Amino acid sequence: MYSVLFYPFNSRYLRPRLWRIIGCKVGKNAYIGYDVAIDVINSSYIELEDNVSIANHALLLCHLRDLSNYCVGDEYMDLGYRYGKIHIKHGATVGMKAIILPGVTIGRGAIVGAGSLVTKDVPDWAIVAGNPAKVIKVLKERLNEQDV
Repeated sequence: MYSVLFYPFNSRYLRPRLWRIIGCKVGKNAYIGYDVAIDVINSSYIELEDNVSIANHALLLCHLRDLSNYCVGDEYMDLGYRYGKIHIKHGATVGMKAIILPGVTIGRGAIVGAGSLVTKDVPDWAIVAGNPAKVIKVLKERLNEQDV
């Protein structure tokens, strides 16, 4: 896996390249774990900035059924879709088996806990977890020794 000969085939470098080929915008040094599922047909809706990390088995959905006009007697399969961009900003991390829904932006340096369902935007430097994901902590700036 770490051989110079097999470097181009190392999955750490191969997955971001493949995502770029299918239409995603993927920044430098992005890590995409094993079995991360995406909306391949709508891959142009996915943007990962530099130093983003997505753990194994996460799911990024760019479309869902539009339930806004769904009424009694309607056929579910006749409903249209709602599309939305997924934007994961610089240095953000998505935990294992997390699900990111359409139209969500994950802020710079944010952390999405494992198994979370993200339905709304995540602020910069926040930690979110749960179903639906809620902010459980907002990170503070580190104080320099000079400031103390």
